[in-house]
Amino acid sequence: MHYARTGNATESYKKAGYACKNDNAAGASARRLLLNVKIKARIAEIIEEMASEKIADIREIHEYLTSVIRGETTEDVVVTEGCGDGVSEAKVVQVRTNNTARIKAATELAKMKGAYDNKLNVTVTVPVFDGEEGLED
Repeated sequence: MHYARTGNATESYKKAGYACKNDNAAGASARRLLLNVKIKARIAEIIEEMASEKIADIREIHEYLTSVIRGETTEDVVVTEGCGDGVSEAKVVQVRTNNTARIKAATELAKMKGAYDNKLNVTVTVPVFDGEEGLED
């Protein structure tokens, strides 16, 4: 189940193949499905199955992306150095994660945290009257 892996109800609803007019409609329908007791129970089962030490959980992913953003991670880079007489040598050095990777990590974390969700959902209840008897003076 896609939702158990991502936590994104709208995306999961669309990936499941449900027809939807737009993202707002998909999001509303997805939220209704998440209120279903059987669906909640199944999601809990799947999350429990996925809670293996071999699989990173959402918190671990958030922490890793944050460490990349803060420049706390390194990566291996191959560099060549001249040794003299036209000879060069390649070696692997560790450098701080580059800005492109840091920006990508920031973007992904922001998406996961809902920073790009600028949709407004409004629920309106319209009263229905059966005639003038239900109206007050």
